[in-house]
Amino acid sequence: IKESYQRIHEVVMKSVLCKHFDETSWRNCGKNQFVWLASTSQAACFKIDPSRSREAFQRFVGTLASAPVVTDRYAVYNEVSTSHQYCMAHLIRDFRKFAERKSEDGLLGDAIEKELRTACKIHRKYKIGEISLKSRNICLGRSRKRLENGLIDGLANASDDMAKFCENVLDNFDHLWVFREFTDVDPTNNLAERDLRKLVLWRK
Repeated sequence: IKESYQRIHEVVMKSVLCKHFDETSWRNCGKNQFVWLASTSQAACFKIDPSRSREAFQRFVGTLASAPVVTDRYAVYNEVSTSHQYCMAHLIRDFRKFAERKSEDGLLGDAIEKELRTACKIHRKYKIGEISLKSRNICLGRSRKRLENGLIDGLANASDDMAKFCENVLDNFDHLWVFREFTDVDPTNNLAERDLRKLVLWRK
C-alpha cells in the first residue's frame, strides 16, 4: 500500500487546507511506540514511529505546505512555521481543573474557562449561520479582551502554579486567535481527536 499511502500523505501535507496534528501512544510488536496523525477536511494520514520527538514529527511531516495548523500546546508542534492555532478545548480542560479548587484559583479558573467556552460558542454560531462574519469578529474582539484581562488577573492573584500557567498562555496569546483570521480554521483540535479516536477504540 506504499504508493497509496504516499498519495494520501502528499494530499494532506502539501495541500493549502488547514491541518490538525495530534499523536497517541501505540503498542507495535510488543513495544511502546506512537501514532502521529495529520487531518484535513479531505483526508487523514497516520504514521507509527518509535519516538514522540521533534525528529519524529519532522519525519512524519516532510515538506509542509504554507497553511494554518491546529494543535495542542505540545512543544514539538512549535516547530511549525505557519499560522498556528492552539486548541482552546485543551485549555478549557486545563482551567476546569483550576476552577475545581476551593480557593481563589477556583473563581479565577472558572471565569477564564467560561470565556474560552464563549469564544468557541461565538465561532460555532458563525459556522452554522446564526451570525455574520462581521458580528463574529466583533464578538470575538470583546471576548479576547475579557480573556486577556482574566489571564492577567490570574497572573497577579492566583497560586504560583496557576499564575505560571496564565503567564505561559499570555506569552502565546496570539496563538489562540488564528481562527479569527482564517475562516477554515477552528479554535479546537476536535477534528484530529475524532480521527484519533478510531485508533484508540481499535487499540482497546
